[in-house]
Amino acid sequence: MPDVTAKHFTEFTAKDEKFFLARRDLGVQSFGLQVGRLRKDEAVYPAHDEAGSGQEEVYIVLEGTGKLIADGEETPLRPGSFVRVGPSAHRDVVPDDGQELVVVVVGGTPGQAYQAPDWTTEV
Repeated sequence: MPDVTAKHFTEFTAKDEKFFLARRDLGVQSFGLQVGRLRKDEAVYPAHDEAGSGQEEVYIVLEGTGKLIADGEETPLRPGSFVRVGPSAHRDVVPDDGQELVVVVVGGTPGQAYQAPDWTTEV
């Protein structure tokens, strides 16, 4: 039997109403992976940087449109977009008005084994 796990993004365990635990549910151990379903009229993805962890992130847009703001610079997001953000960049993801933005977030620290944050191991 091959070592394969397959799920649709709507099947992942919800951390809350916006974030879903793709890494945990797929059994991924080498990098961070979650799915966010964000709306403009809700409290959205928390603005943050990863300077403390050294983690870089890649945002992959599945549905909707919006923008990623990193250190004040805006990058448009649309289905099929892949955007890498380095650890020190302060970032925020903002859906366009009236849009639900579904984004996959992949993260890891260059040169280090992945350490899952506590909030991703329990719901």
